[in-house]
Amino acid sequence: MNTRLFLLIAIIVIATLVGRSDTAVDPGNRARILLAQLANALQVPTLENLQSIPKLRDELAALGEQALSVLEEELRVGIKFSELNQLLSNGHSQRIAAAMVLAEIPGDASTRLLYGSALDVPDNGAMHTVLLDAMKERSLGEPMVLGLLGHYHPDFVRAGIGHAAGMTNSPPVVARLGRLLDDDHLLAQFVNEYGKGTTSEDMRWRVRWEAGKALGKDMSEEVRTRARMVLESLAELSTRLGDVNQSNGYGSYLSVTEHRVIQGINELVELGDEAKGLVADSSQSASGEYADLVGMVAARFGDQEAIRGVINLLSASPIPSLRICAAITLRHIGAPEAKPSLWKALKDSYRRGTEYPVQSIASDALVELGEDFTRVKQARTPVHREPRLMAPPASNGGKPDER
Repeated sequence: MNTRLFLLIAIIVIATLVGRSDTAVDPGNRARILLAQLANALQVPTLENLQSIPKLRDELAALGEQALSVLEEELRVGIKFSELNQLLSNGHSQRIAAAMVLAEIPGDASTRLLYGSALDVPDNGAMHTVLLDAMKERSLGEPMVLGLLGHYHPDFVRAGIGHAAGMTNSPPVVARLGRLLDDDHLLAQFVNEYGKGTTSEDMRWRVRWEAGKALGKDMSEEVRTRARMVLESLAELSTRLGDVNQSNGYGSYLSVTEHRVIQGINELVELGDEAKGLVADSSQSASGEYADLVGMVAARFGDQEAIRGVINLLSASPIPSLRICAAITLRHIGAPEAKPSLWKALKDSYRRGTEYPVQSIASDALVELGEDFTRVKQARTPVHREPRLMAPPASNGGKPDER
């Protein structure tokens, strides 16, 4: 073979390989393929698909700016609700997949796309969470912060307040924060395209409180008023701790009452010292189950005597809901002295449907306190799976199953 023929063959081979390489790694085509695979994995949550989600997301995010045009196309920034509804009903939306990937791509371009999509109605709660987390974590300029402060959903307004707290030298930001102190303004702001409210009085209070703090206002009187309201709510909830068969709508094993009790306790702790004083006052006069709930709040504030009381509740209370709330409280506190009671709780016999809630919470608390996961798992009472009952069986007179 002469030299000229050899060179010609070499050139043809190299050109062929380069052509194949260009086709195989074209960023746009690759991004579309990966995005479709990710969207399918999210829509069809088999075990195999769930395991593939992180890999697909990361592989697509690794394309970086090369994937942005494809992601922007799928996000459909500025989409109207009627158009989105049609897209979802046809099963053609890949917006949640695009948002998940964008959240992993740094830079101003991805931030602009995430912000634009955050102003639209999300496909579902998962997309809402992805966009909300991105808005909290990204560095945002004043125009974007002002946009979030005017958002129709309180979650994004609160994210905007978090950024605005460092921009109080800006007159437009201060003016927008000031409007958030007016409940009538919030009622008008928090509505969707059909004029339906998107918030509750509790959430509007939180927005007003956080806006006031961002402006450096003295909110102590408002905080005390709010703390009294929450304590009154706990007093009322303490009379309904036996309502264990209601679904709370969150897919967990907590009842509506238990969920609201924990929400109330968390809020009082978040309100800080103003609430702490009122809790201490209430503990002097509270009685019965209400006293137990007030004790849980005091324990969360670090009162050692109250912590011992909650430990005792977990071990000795005959009321399952109190044991559940006590276990959650001790998990929040992370007190090593609670370990003996938590180990004992791994044998708690109370079952709700197919779950042993006290056992589950206690096991999580022990692992978080440094105990060996396998040892904790082995110490639990074996869970016998059976169909979840939608209502108490007639044979027990309509009482909750507390086996």
